[in-house]
Amino acid sequence: PGLFGAIARTAEQRVGEFSPQNLANTAWAFAHADDVSPHVGTIALLAERLLDPAAERAGDDPIRLARVSSVAAALLTARLCVDASQPAARELDRLLRAAQLQLDALSGRSPTSRLVSAVVSSRSQLELSSALRVAGWEHELEVPVQHGLLVLDMACERTRVAVEFDGPTHYVVDLTTGEEFYDGSSRWKSRVLEALGWRVYRVGWREWAGQPVDGRRRSREEIVASLAA
Repeated sequence: PGLFGAIARTAEQRVGEFSPQNLANTAWAFAHADDVSPHVGTIALLAERLLDPAAERAGDDPIRLARVSSVAAALLTARLCVDASQPAARELDRLLRAAQLQLDALSGRSPTSRLVSAVVSSRSQLELSSALRVAGWEHELEVPVQHGLLVLDMACERTRVAVEFDGPTHYVVDLTTGEEFYDGSSRWKSRVLEALGWRVYRVGWREWAGQPVDGRRRSREEIVASLAA
């Protein structure tokens, strides 16, 4: 918290020196903090600068699309930390609407297809999805939520239950102990989805792809039992 507080104070003082990429990276980093609430104002300031049409040439620019997507995700995270009655909520809502308009203009396609079009399901994820369907859990693949800012690996929108299949890139390793932890992006996604009312079940690749047939059968039964609980 002390480090993030110091970075926030310095960023607010020197925001005029930031490039568009600096703005997007810093907002994204604050959105991944364990406690976002102290940094709502900083995220709003960074977003305001990036979304200013004078900050960068507008147009069909995939790099700008990625930057605005990062800032929109950070704004969504901040908004979920703020009560609707607070003045900050109105400002965050305004900035989120502005970000969505820019994303739609930059992508030239519907919000729900913006991210989904770039998502490719892995073979292991497809195998898990098929096994869960056979076991009785009906769901869809690559389901967009919040106008495409997040995409769920597998989800049942009726019950608001999601299964995320986590490959090796979802983890970081403590080099002294060898212990694995979910990385910041994975933890962030779970926090945001839960704040939006979703129940999220994460399946690590070792729990599925690294298992023999009998192990996969047990994993499938455990997952379906958890989803039904």
